[in-house]
Amino acid sequence: MAEGFVREQSSLDGSRSLDTLVLECPICLEQLRHPKSLPCLHSFCEECLGSYITKELSGKMASSFSCPVCRKVTEPMNPSEDKESWAGQFPTNNLAVEMIRHLQNTNTLITCKPCEKKGNTNVPAKFWCHQTKSYFCATCKIDHHDLIHEECEPENITEWNKSDTIRRQTSAAGCGKHKEKLEYYCEDHQILGCNKCIIVDHRKCEVVTSVDDFRDKLTPSKFDNLLDDLRKSTDAMETLINDVAEQLQSMTNDQDIALQSLTDIRKKINERFDTIQKELTDKLMAIFKEEKENLDISKLKCERLMLSMQNTLTSSKNAALKDDSVGTICLFQRGHAEVESCKELIKELEKSSRSTSLRHEYDPDILAVNTKTSLTMGKIVVHHQQRRLPSTAFSTPLSERLMKITGNLNIKVPSDKKDCSAFGVVLLSDGRIVVGE
Repeated sequence: MAEGFVREQSSLDGSRSLDTLVLECPICLEQLRHPKSLPCLHSFCEECLGSYITKELSGKMASSFSCPVCRKVTEPMNPSEDKESWAGQFPTNNLAVEMIRHLQNTNTLITCKPCEKKGNTNVPAKFWCHQTKSYFCATCKIDHHDLIHEECEPENITEWNKSDTIRRQTSAAGCGKHKEKLEYYCEDHQILGCNKCIIVDHRKCEVVTSVDDFRDKLTPSKFDNLLDDLRKSTDAMETLINDVAEQLQSMTNDQDIALQSLTDIRKKINERFDTIQKELTDKLMAIFKEEKENLDISKLKCERLMLSMQNTLTSSKNAALKDDSVGTICLFQRGHAEVESCKELIKELEKSSRSTSLRHEYDPDILAVNTKTSLTMGKIVVHHQQRRLPSTAFSTPLSERLMKITGNLNIKVPSDKKDCSAFGVVLLSDGRIVVGE
């Protein structure tokens, strides 16, 4: 009955071989290394199981853990030992060990012995005779083996039957802890054990029976019900897996849409900043052009007047050598007019002269990480300041200039015992202020 159950269970997943189901660690998804079996009969690499237990119970005071596959609560043989050693307490899965050894030993082709004796060394064997300890192909089994050993049924060594044979032999050999035959079943712990296991670990358990007695309790109806429940559970898991896949696909679609949205908004932001930059650039260029035109006009006035006065100076030298009264008078009048124009132009420039500074100002916090400042490109700031022209022969003396009080202040240094008064203030061309007591 148990054998039939194993075949029926395997048929639930025909896409995977029995070897794959038995030899794959559910944690690392690789071939089992030092396989250990839990009471629920799920097997893991000892290292993988130890790492899982340590991580699962990290920072917890616990005497048990849940199986990584079925989540069944599992207690180690000796909970008082360190959690790192719990995995080593569970029995070795001899079935997996034997199957791994078998697969490692059958990497080369197993050939038919009678055919080899005939010189044909490439005929694959399909049967193994326990009595003669020989391999036979299908033809040699009929022509040689069955004629001599009529009552002997050789073992079929196809991949399925090899795995099935190893399973039966290993189950009979059995206990991964004591290397003895599994003869008992503890119903309290739901685990198989040899006579030593029962004496050492299960002597206080209430219901311990022989494997044959417990097998008799497993009626066909129980297996049918279990198989039905397994099918339903498999369908439930498939439904949940498909649901998770749908959620993942939905999240993937959302991620793609969000990424595209980020790309689009970044493009729009770049376009917006290009527009803002152009607006600020145009404003800066317009202000610069206007100020430059004003300076160019003042410069041109000075250049024209200077050139005219230079010509007058040159002409005056020649006039002194000539006896031309009318010409001399005209030259004098022109020179006098030019001097007056120079004085007027200087006064005009003194009133209108100003220094202009152009700056691009922005909040430096916009460049900081995790800033709450609105992301802008700042602004163009124009600052005008009255400017004193360089001293010339016709500059207005300070005493004749119009001044106004913009503020009162007292100046005191640490050595002063009382406040002092400023009686003279001079503003230098570079912006410095000189104060005289």
